[in-house]
Amino acid sequence: MEIASLDILAAAFAILLAGGLVKGVAGVGLPLVAVTLLTFFLPPHTAVILLAIPVLISNLIQMLQGGSLKASLRRFWPLILPTAFFTTLGAHLLGDMDGDTLALVLGLMISILSLVLLVLPKFHIPPRWERPLAPLAGTVAGLIGGLTSFYGPVLLVFLLGLNLKRDHFVRSIATVYLAAVLPFTATITVQGLLGWQEFLASAAAMVPVYIGMEIGRRLRGHIPEERFKQGVLALLFIIGCSIILRQMA
Repeated sequence: MEIASLDILAAAFAILLAGGLVKGVAGVGLPLVAVTLLTFFLPPHTAVILLAIPVLISNLIQMLQGGSLKASLRRFWPLILPTAFFTTLGAHLLGDMDGDTLALVLGLMISILSLVLLVLPKFHIPPRWERPLAPLAGTVAGLIGGLTSFYGPVLLVFLLGLNLKRDHFVRSIATVYLAAVLPFTATITVQGLLGWQEFLASAAAMVPVYIGMEIGRRLRGHIPEERFKQGVLALLFIIGCSIILRQMA
């Protein structure tokens, strides 16, 4: 029993390290990598709760790294506010909808869209359309996220369309992600799912995640801008495929 426990701890450490590495390089992908692989050892809801603190802190770290946070908030508040609001209300507003079916449709849309963007890399949202489209993107991301927890891909597509510089993209996506992560963390805390024992375990999980993030952040500086965007799109395609497989399993 003790050996098995040590094996599981070692596997969990490696998985969390890998998730942090992907997060450090691309700015996204921590839950995709870590939760998916941890479910081989843990129940899905346990894996999600274990990642609660790392997801929150990792986005906070990337939001504060480099550049002007004030400038990011001033630019993206039309995206941030509806994301936060509709993430909180999404499950209640769409409570009568079939979440599994919606997630499957979302996965198909993400896979197709990311594949098209990889083949046609000139996708671009003109500056005059950024402000009108931002609330719509935030609303859709929040509603879908409130029901399925998959709010990230919609935000990714929108921010990729703005052709942000690599580090600006990572900081911006982390800032917007926090708008969705904070209500989620508050909800599971109020519901008693994140008690002291779960909190301590989740806080400990931040150690390998942070190590991976720092390695990934250093690697990111050596990746050309165009390759970085292609990598994020490839990751988005994998996210879409993983959603499809998860719903069909």
